[in-house]
Amino acid sequence: MNINVIAVLMLCTIALIGLINIIVGLYRLNERHSLLVKFTKKFIKMANDYFTNDSFSEEDYEWLLANVDEVNNMLGVVGTISYKPAYANYIHNNYQVLINTLPQFKSSLGVHHDDISFIESLLKRFAGVLGKTIKGQKSDLNNPMKWFSEGISFFLSLPLAFLESIGALSAINYGRAKSSKVFKAMVGIISAVSFMDAVYAIIAGHSFAVQFIQSIITKL
Repeated sequence: MNINVIAVLMLCTIALIGLINIIVGLYRLNERHSLLVKFTKKFIKMANDYFTNDSFSEEDYEWLLANVDEVNNMLGVVGTISYKPAYANYIHNNYQVLINTLPQFKSSLGVHHDDISFIESLLKRFAGVLGKTIKGQKSDLNNPMKWFSEGISFFLSLPLAFLESIGALSAINYGRAKSSKVFKAMVGIISAVSFMDAVYAIIAGHSFAVQFIQSIITKL
C-alpha cells in the first residue's frame, strides 16, 4: 500500500477515535452536570423547607440519600475538608461534608444553617466549573487538531487502562496519571511529531516513523 494512503488512513483513524472520545466524554460530563444540578435544587429546597416549616419531603430526602455518594465522588477532594462544628473547640480532618451533613436533617441535634450555606456554595461553584468544562469540550468538537491529540492520548493511555482493569492501578491513580503534566506533555509532543510526520509522508512519500521502525526490524 502506498505510504501516502497509509499516512492519510493513520491521520483519519486517530482523529476519528479522538472525536468519538470527545463525544463520549461530553455525554458523560452532561450526565454528571445534570445530576449535580438536580441534586443541588433538591438539597436547597429541602433545606429551605427544613428551616422555614421545620419539615421536608421524605421523597426528596430519600433521593438525595441515594445519590449523595455519586455526587460526593464527583466532588472529590473539594468535598473533603477540615471541619469545625459550630460552638465546638475541636476539628474533624478529612471530613466529607456532604455525606456527613445530609443525615443531620433527621438527627436530634439537627443541621446547622452555616453547613447548609457552605454546601450550597460548594455545589453551585462545582456546577459552574463543570459547565465551563462542558463548554470547552463542545468547542473541541470543531477542532480537528484536538481530535488528533485526543486520539494520541487514547492510545498512550491504553497501558494505564490495562493496569487499571487488572487491579494493578486504582481508578484514582489512573485519573491522576492521565491528568498529570508529564502525560499531557508526552501527548503534546507525540501529537505534534506524528502529525508533521504524516503530513510529510503525504507530501514527500516518506515517513520518518516508518523508516525508523524498518531500521529496527532490519537490525533484529
